[in-house]
Amino acid sequence: MPEYREIVIDQGARTVTSFIANRIRQPKPLKIDDIPEPDRPALRAAEQLVASGRPSEGESAGELAAGPPMYVEGMFSQVEDRDSAKLVLKRAIRSPKPVHVLMVGDPASGKSQLLQCCMALPNCRYAVGGATSSSGLIEYLLEKRSTQILLIDELDKADMRDLHALYGLMESGMVTRLQHNATEQYTRRVRVFAAANSAEKLPEALRSRFVEVRLEPYSHEQVRQINRVIVEREGIAPARAQQIADAAAARSRDPRDARDIARLAGDDAELEPIIEQVIPRKRRKTE
Repeated sequence: MPEYREIVIDQGARTVTSFIANRIRQPKPLKIDDIPEPDRPALRAAEQLVASGRPSEGESAGELAAGPPMYVEGMFSQVEDRDSAKLVLKRAIRSPKPVHVLMVGDPASGKSQLLQCCMALPNCRYAVGGATSSSGLIEYLLEKRSTQILLIDELDKADMRDLHALYGLMESGMVTRLQHNATEQYTRRVRVFAAANSAEKLPEALRSRFVEVRLEPYSHEQVRQINRVIVEREGIAPARAQQIADAAAARSRDPRDARDIARLAGDDAELEPIIEQVIPRKRRKTE
């Protein structure tokens, strides 16, 4: 049986051939809408297939905003809970004009995981605020001209010079740099998604440019519900995943602990020795 792609190509080729032959006999200005609807089933099927997949690298921010809803809806499925942050990020991704989002919360509240999910989007770059390159954080993030989304984890640890440069970019779309004793300016239209443990150290002018979303720590019950993610992402059997989630939730409020235990223990290893290593006693007392 021919592959689906071959059917699409073959049907498309026959449609075009028939269409051209008719136009030779009855010449008039060509319009793509003139192709009869019955001759386009393969095209419609292909469009639906593309709509359910990942956006292509060539898509602009505007195209992404109007683009594949199924893809954007499912892109945060590996992160448990955090519904408010997910909603804001989805709407910011789809917005025709840039909307900047700052997620603020304690360690292990899901900020970094949400940013990492956004890395699947086309034309984006990821950086950690405290790991500034010699050329500067913003210079690194905008190194590729196609960059349209900047993902910055630990923004509160970024160098103050980078924060001021980021504010200029978000305020006016302008980036200024000193190159060979000459000042260069160029315009970039990007949206910024960032995360920070605290927003108090950020300049107020920069902070005001973000839609700020507060993420509260996970509860023990929410960690217990991560069994679904363990099954889907780590390939662990459902009963075993629930056992791991329950054991982790009894000692920690960090979903990453349950994930790490699942990866180390698998479907058959004894849990307690692994839990002792992943969740030290000293940390348990602070939970």
